[in-house]
Amino acid sequence: MPTLPPLLLSLAVAAAAPAPSATVAPVGPAANEVRVGGSSSMLPVTRIMEAGFESQARSLHLKVLQATSTGRGFKQLCAGEVDVMAASRPIEDAEVRACTGAGQAFVELPVALDGVAVVAHRDASWLSSITVTELRRLWTPDAKKRVTRWSQLRKGWPDVPVKLVAPGVGSGTRDFFAEALGLTAGNHKLRPDVREVESGEDMVRAVAAQPGALGFLSTSYLESKQDALRVVGVDDEDARTGAGPILPGEDTVRSGKYQPFTRPVMLYVSARALEREGVASFVRFYVDSAERVTRKGGYVPLPAEVYRLDQARLRARRTGSLFSGKVAGVPIAELLRREAADVGAGH
Repeated sequence: MPTLPPLLLSLAVAAAAPAPSATVAPVGPAANEVRVGGSSSMLPVTRIMEAGFESQARSLHLKVLQATSTGRGFKQLCAGEVDVMAASRPIEDAEVRACTGAGQAFVELPVALDGVAVVAHRDASWLSSITVTELRRLWTPDAKKRVTRWSQLRKGWPDVPVKLVAPGVGSGTRDFFAEALGLTAGNHKLRPDVREVESGEDMVRAVAAQPGALGFLSTSYLESKQDALRVVGVDDEDARTGAGPILPGEDTVRSGKYQPFTRPVMLYVSARALEREGVASFVRFYVDSAERVTRKGGYVPLPAEVYRLDQARLRARRTGSLFSGKVAGVPIAELLRREAADVGAGH
């Protein structure tokens, strides 16, 4: 999949050309702009959505500007600086409180599933699998002083230096990985001696260049990169999801067997911005197209029922988060069904 730089998608409505003598009042930003930001790993999907929406809504002019990470995107959403943001993880409780404190309500829409793959240097034939316990020991902040060579993690592994690579602070993929391992202490959550990279493409290059390297990234980046890396099977040590290590793939992600690194990817929409028809029409198009486009972007589509429930949530302008900070193994369809039932019962 080609690398895409971080972006902010701005959809500007083009006014009809006036007669030469006509005086046309300027159209304010609230009427002519849809500001879309968020996760760099979701940008392939955003780009495809951009092209499809532009082809159908010919009265719109699309302008591409600079964007940010998931963490920065939530700050922008809470500040009213973006109307729509794509997120590589659900919103966290602290971010919900920040938006509430700023008076910014939002509508949350799950759009796909993603697996976060653990990847190693391609020549690390000894590293075909790793347990969640080992990953936690390896990435925990105090491991900098205790686990510096692979032989210290598992008997029989080579006595070579551990070289860890992670997305930078603020990345939704980094936050999700740390949360899934139960590493929530401090702002950085992971050990401080990791090499930080800015994108999935940078992750591929960094791990491929260093024997002994280990990193993690969205499986949406792996389609054309598998020969450059070794994808490591993850054993969550829970017999309910299957015995032994599991590799990320469409079937294991959809079924929930690839744990704890299966996550929902989301769209967050400012409730205030949804009052503008340009924003509402773009978000309707996004959800209508999500099943087809997320697959094309390397993600695992959700069941068709989820997209129907998303549209119902959008029409009703139901605000707030379904997840309450719980990001691993969440049954999305069931959460949406329960919410719809509660609303129907008047709860």
